[in-house]
Amino acid sequence: MRSKLYVVGLALILSALILGGCGSATVEPVALPTTGPRPVSHSVELREGETYTIALETDPSSGNEREVEYSEVLLELVDRTTDNAAGEEVFIFRARAVGVTEAYFSYSGHHEVICHFTIGADPALADAMSEAEAREIAASSECGEAGALLENALYNDWTATWWIDLDIQKEGCNPACVVNVRTRQAEINWRCMGVLPPEDTVNTPAPAPPPTEITVVGWCGLIVSLPDGSDYLALQPEGSGEIGLTGADADVEAEIVALRDSGFYANFWGTLTCDVPNYGGCQLVATRLDPSTPPGPRFDPDPVEGWQGQLFSVPGMAQFDDYFVLDGPFPVRYGFQGADEALQAQLEDLRDTSATVRIWGEIQCAIPDVCGCQIGVERWELVAEESPPLGVHFESPVVGWYGQVVGLSADAQYDDFLRLLPLGAGDVGLTGADAALEAEIEGLRDSDTNAHFWGAIVCGAPDYDGCQVTVTRVIPEGAGPYPDPNPVEGWEGRYFFGRGLGGFDDCFILDFYGPFGIRYGIRGADEALEAALEDLRSMDKLTDPPPDIQIWGEVQCGVSDVNGCQIIVDRLEELFSQP
Repeated sequence: MRSKLYVVGLALILSALILGGCGSATVEPVALPTTGPRPVSHSVELREGETYTIALETDPSSGNEREVEYSEVLLELVDRTTDNAAGEEVFIFRARAVGVTEAYFSYSGHHEVICHFTIGADPALADAMSEAEAREIAASSECGEAGALLENALYNDWTATWWIDLDIQKEGCNPACVVNVRTRQAEINWRCMGVLPPEDTVNTPAPAPPPTEITVVGWCGLIVSLPDGSDYLALQPEGSGEIGLTGADADVEAEIVALRDSGFYANFWGTLTCDVPNYGGCQLVATRLDPSTPPGPRFDPDPVEGWQGQLFSVPGMAQFDDYFVLDGPFPVRYGFQGADEALQAQLEDLRDTSATVRIWGEIQCAIPDVCGCQIGVERWELVAEESPPLGVHFESPVVGWYGQVVGLSADAQYDDFLRLLPLGAGDVGLTGADAALEAEIEGLRDSDTNAHFWGAIVCGAPDYDGCQVTVTRVIPEGAGPYPDPNPVEGWEGRYFFGRGLGGFDDCFILDFYGPFGIRYGIRGADEALEAALEDLRSMDKLTDPPPDIQIWGEVQCGVSDVNGCQIIVDRLEELFSQP
């Protein structure tokens, strides 16, 4: 099939497709390969109520029918027509609501074209509310109760919101009252760096859920493409987290597309919003990024105002010797250096002590240090001498966890660790429950042999990355099928389907919101349960809720399935509601 794409008001040649203007382009279309290059990705900015026309060349004689996927909440397909004489199929979309979304055009399930829509508010809303009205609404809301409204105010034409600075003292924050013109409601946006610090360190209650928005400064990661044509950011180091990603404008989106699956790291700035329908439940709207090509910083340093976290040393003869881990739902790492020798010595004394500190200074990225950034620390203060260890406190049985034993150097603090598979699932310390098991573990060190492990894990233990598996059973790969004697009773996790599973079509990710992404193959014990899994596979990953489920059954390892294990499900309950 040959294909060309016309879009209103822009003429670009991308890959094998033509992006043209209001009328038909005169450039001869080029055949689109069925394999090889990824589908053309194009970014569009619209306002509510505006329309956008896309024309694709089609071949009616082929018998193929083009499929179109889009969000009906944000977009309306106003018209779809086919001109057989011209060999074109024309789509007209109208922007319905503010947001970021995509439209996918495909033949036989293969995405051919992806249009990324960034939709802004109707410009007419700028006259719907004056600053005086916004201040009146803000004063009578939670904003007014929290602090005085300051003089500085700004109207955001793209989101139809008034932003009024608030006189509230909160370490590391620059709060504003945000008034929505459409709903006439107001709320506080703290505009904090990282996670808000606790109010006190004595008898602190259980931590609240992560904040809705997090300011991202220099986070390091790899851009990975998804089968639907979108992207996610795999934060570094492996296991730090995976989040949805989009550019704040067309230029940033183009840089993101250029880095897809390239294997090159970049540092990112922007705003991360969680509890949204995106990859991993979070989306980073990137305002800028720096891939360090050419080498050297692209941007000036950013201020560091009371960032809270812990300091760690790097074992062995690594290139860098220490790093700072930012508190919060994503354990982001930065290199650090004291402003003078005395300050550096103080910081080094705090490494690996479980002390929580706040630091001030500035951060420069795209330089040779941990994750490509270094914080120049000018001062620090102690928050707590004995803070909880990094990550989520976690205890769990270990059932058929899959990985490799990696040995550490002789001068390292620990002797080995278990690298869970797939890469990014996590690294944990391990020890044998008895001398015989310890000898088996030692025999697997650096052997490149994958194995399944049973036992129990505790995080908050003095071992590699603060977690330790006490191994009661280990079976190297290739030993053949072996069932687990204990049934699967009410395991909760995420049903995952799509590409990237090594030739398998689905899997179960145990405790998806926990610290480790333990994966198992999955199948129904009968036709009804197989049909239930098939229904889950029909869900739209962009618009439907995440397919979190609870399952019962049995697990068998040493089989041909994801990570060499398979759960045979005899009961399944959905933990979500279909829209």
